[in-house]
Amino acid sequence: MIALHPDARRRLEASRRLPVLDHLGASDPWTPWRPEQPSAAFLDGTAAGLRHLLALGLTPMPLASDLRALWKHGERELTEHIHNQTKAAA
Repeated sequence: MIALHPDARRRLEASRRLPVLDHLGASDPWTPWRPEQPSAAFLDGTAAGLRHLLALGLTPMPLASDLRALWKHGERELTEHIHNQTKAAA
């Protein structure tokens, strides 16, 4: 079992006592949720954020699912560039 900070352990135990929320399907309201299909606005914002990080000289590490969605969205040059950068950093 993973050792948790006492605060994290209390939070986990408390979340198990809560009823499941209908709109989340989980009892913890902080459970990460992502739509199955990201919206165009989400993808445009993600692309803008990735370009900003690249302009600062940083190597962004987006989720693979986000890169695939960006590729399908038409951001092929950006996704190839990030893919090549993350391969070199690994």
